[in-house]
Parts: sequence; structure tokens; C-alpha cells
Amino acid sequence: MITLFINEISGTLKKNKEWQNLLQQYCTTSGTPLNLSGPKGAYLAAVVADLFKYTKDSLLIVTPTERDAEELQADLSLFVDDSILFPWWGTMLYKGISAQASIFGSRVKSLMDISECKTIVIASQKAALSYLPPKEYLLSKKLTLKKGDEFDPVKLEDVLQEYGYSRVPRVTVSGEFALRGEVLDIYMPGMSEAVRIVFDFDEIEEIKLFDPISQSSTTPGEQITLYPVKEVIWTDDRIEILEKNLNEISHGKIDEVDFAPMLETLKISREIRGEELFFPLSFENPSTLIDYISEKSALFLVAKERLDTSYEVLYKEYKELYVEALRQKIAVPSPEYLSLIHI
Repeated sequence: MITLFINEISGTLKKNKEWQNLLQQYCTTSGTPLNLSGPKGAYLAAVVADLFKYTKDSLLIVTPTERDAEELQADLSLFVDDSILFPWWGTMLYKGISAQASIFGSRVKSLMDISECKTIVIASQKAALSYLPPKEYLLSKKLTLKKGDEFDPVKLEDVLQEYGYSRVPRVTVSGEFALRGEVLDIYMPGMSEAVRIVFDFDEIEEIKLFDPISQSSTTPGEQITLYPVKEVIWTDDRIEILEKNLNEISHGKIDEVDFAPMLETLKISREIRGEELFFPLSFENPSTLIDYISEKSALFLVAKERLDTSYEVLYKEYKELYVEALRQKIAVPSPEYLSLIHI
């Protein structure tokens, strides 16, 4: 039934003159950013899926809101096997509320996947404009383990704890790992199943996925790639760059905020409430989502008029929230250091 529906829409598109003109423009010129206005719901998803066939690499779609992005991904599931939703933090800036741990993990998993395959990436305007760690930094944190590899469980335990994983007797939620005898279980964020690594002294014998609830194994594998639970790991060098940048942006300002207590807490505990606000300033040159896709990728803007209106709303929202944070003497960086939405 679904196949008939998809074929019907595809056939209708091919007969549409506006579609033919759009496709010719897209295929004969650089064609992006391409503004998509008019199609909605499953029709928009059908247009995107068909254009993806002619895209040389990934396709980045920017929607006005997070809800638009979620709905588009749901509609796209009718036409393509995989697409990646890059989520916003899910919180309001400067309110002192940290994002949920699952959001941290979903963002890392999404960025890893976006970096390594041709795919359709969907992001709200807020998420697409936010600053991110450089792609090279995040990819340097990948750790691939294969069957037959030499294995040092003590060393890997240190790496996992540095990456933000918590050691527990038995994994039940993402961000945990358990080491029992010659079995290491890791529940990585963004995955529906956990990973079990069975080793014999210093060699990996088995790698398989398992259900963390029933503990029953599902799929055997030849290798697994590990990654951190969040996109920035607060190592000494990251904190050093953050401190340097905070000193530079606050020096000499009338509304200077004291970041010293926050930095001291970060040096001790390696995490702070609302730490995502400081991720971009822990790098000399942060990136954006578009830096995670290749130059051959395409950029689609959905409903440009709504995007323009949404930008103005975000601009006003960020400005008001930042001014209120300063009034309350909350140590936070201004919006220009968080995203491309400048006040």
C-alpha cells in the first residue's frame, strides 16, 4: 500500500512543470541554498526524497522550528530508509536549566553519523545556526574496536570515564558501562541497544549488541565505534582555552561578569550546570552544522518567509534573556558566542 502511494506521488511530480523546472535548475547549477515553499507534510517529504536522488552528497534541510523538523523526519520515513534529525538543546537559553542527558547523546551520535555518510540531515533554524565543536575534534574522539584487537580493559575504562560514562554493576540507561570479569558492557547514547565486548586476557573475542532490559544478545558484529556522551569533554586544554576566551570577552566591559567561580567548579568536577552554553568558547574556531557536511552537499531552506520571521523572534528572545541574565549577575556568554544569531 505504501509503495503504491509513493509511486503515485513520484509519478505526479514527474508530470508537474514546476517540478521539472526546479529539477533542471538544481541539476544544472549549484542550486543551493534552495528555498522550498508551498509543499507541506508528506508532499514536502516526497519532494525532498526525490531531490536527494540527484544530490551528490548529503542534503541539509533547515526548518523554522523544532516541531517542523520532527514532523518532516516522520514524513520522510515513508520515502527513505534513513535520515538524521540534529536536535536543539530543548531548553531556553540563560534559564540555568541543563539539557537532558539524552539530548547531549543524541547530538553527538547525530554529528558522528552526519560526518561519515551521505544522508538527509534535518535541523531547526535554532539548531542549524548554533556553534559546534570543530568536526576534526569530535572525530578524533572516535574509538573503533574490532574482533581480534589487543584489548586493555583498564585503559579502556579510563577512556570511558573521561568520555563521561559512569561505571555501574549493570547497564540500564545510556551513558553507562559495566565491567565484570572478561565482559565489558557499554550503553552508548543515541543507540537503542547496548554493546557487549567479550575478551580473553588481552584480545577481543566477541562483539555483540544486546537488550539492556532483558540482557539477551541480538546482533553479533565484527567491530564497534565508541564515542563520548557529549560533544565536548572538559579536559585541561579545553578549560584553558575557555578561560582564555572568557577573559578576553569580559575584560573591560561595564557589565563584566565574574566567570571565576564557574571555572573553578569546572576544573574540579569537569561538569557544570548549563555547560552547553560554554562549549563553543572552548575552541579558538568553533564550527556550525554546515561544516559537518561536504562541499558537494546541498542546503534546502523550508518556508523562507517563516525562517525570516523565526530569526527575528529568536533575535529578540536571545537579547531579552541575556539582558535579564546580566541583571541577575549570572555568569553566561552573550548570544554572539553561542550561535550565528547576533544581538
